[in-house]
Amino acid sequence: MGEILKTIGEIHSIGASTKETIVSPAQCPALLQHHILLAGISEAGPDFSFIRFRPGKSQILACTHGRGEVWLPNEETDHNSIETQGKWHPCTAGETYVTSATAAHGYHARRRQPWRVCWVVYDLPAMDQARPQPFLAQSDTRLLQSALTGLCQEASGVADPALLEDWARLVHIYAMRTIQRPPDPRRLRALWETAGASLARPWSLDDLAKAAGMGAEQLRRVCLRETGRSPMQHLTSLRITRATALLATGRSVKEVAPAVGYQNEFAFSSTYSRWTGRSPSSVPKPQPMPE
Repeated sequence: MGEILKTIGEIHSIGASTKETIVSPAQCPALLQHHILLAGISEAGPDFSFIRFRPGKSQILACTHGRGEVWLPNEETDHNSIETQGKWHPCTAGETYVTSATAAHGYHARRRQPWRVCWVVYDLPAMDQARPQPFLAQSDTRLLQSALTGLCQEASGVADPALLEDWARLVHIYAMRTIQRPPDPRRLRALWETAGASLARPWSLDDLAKAAGMGAEQLRRVCLRETGRSPMQHLTSLRITRATALLATGRSVKEVAPAVGYQNEFAFSSTYSRWTGRSPSSVPKPQPMPE
């Protein structure tokens, strides 16, 4: 590969055996609201290989299955060097390779080994400017894959504009979540982490206040200031977000309702419809990727 770099400089190879599902702003204009230029899922074949010295775009590439390799720089590396001042590292399920618009990067499949990646390309840096060099992040990549699968299926099917907008927003949210913690309110971070991990619990305002270590009225004031919602409204937001993610993986309304704290399907469906403007049964279910 070193000789190829010397003579060609960059490699953009998908390979005949790679299977890809891709969505662009031409199919889903809502992607541009999040500065997304392209998004998709790749079942990488042995010739799948990319090396870019001056990419001009940032990318989040999340591995959901198998094993490939990504290039990571040494601690002190010139942006224009990729082979001599860095090395190739394995990238396996649950890892996300994050690249900036300004620094060299590379990734490729390994021969005779499957590698499934879902990816989002941005026209703005998708990472902290303090870290321009590419890096690997540990993350749960499954929700991003589910959101991308839903987006691809909707774009190639009915292509309802409202649903495409919803899927584009979820793709962006889960792409960002693979590389950074979700933005929790500053003073209430621990509270919402606790509530988010136990959404099936029948939380009351007093329960939330006790978990936050403050009175109910103080919690209400802080929550309104930091989220624009009351504590119970913010709890509902967490529940609806989690419910949408679960529904998108194929879970039934009957399964999802108790998992996010509702005693019956009717109460859950009523709240979900009121909150999102559509019924939970309308969330597209994932379909197996074509052979």
